[in-house]
Amino acid sequence: MAMSDCRRLTRFVDVMAKKLEANSHKLDWRCEECSMGFLEDRLRDELLELENATTPAEIVEECADIANFAMMIADKARGQKQGDD
Repeated sequence: MAMSDCRRLTRFVDVMAKKLEANSHKLDWRCEECSMGFLEDRLRDELLELENATTPAEIVEECADIANFAMMIADKARGQKQGDD
């Protein structure tokens, strides 16, 4: 991966982390009450929000939300497979 790609990835991960921190008061995706179906529905909601985003900043924010929900789904699936969810 080229260094400029690494910097782009780092900047994007920083946005993801800030979004997670800003929403840390909400339901933790690792708890039992937060189902895969709920996370999948939220991911779809975020995709719709991306479609309606009009500025570059809004697009970046919505992409970070999408990436975060995808990460949560992957993390939850990994936990279910390993039995540590």
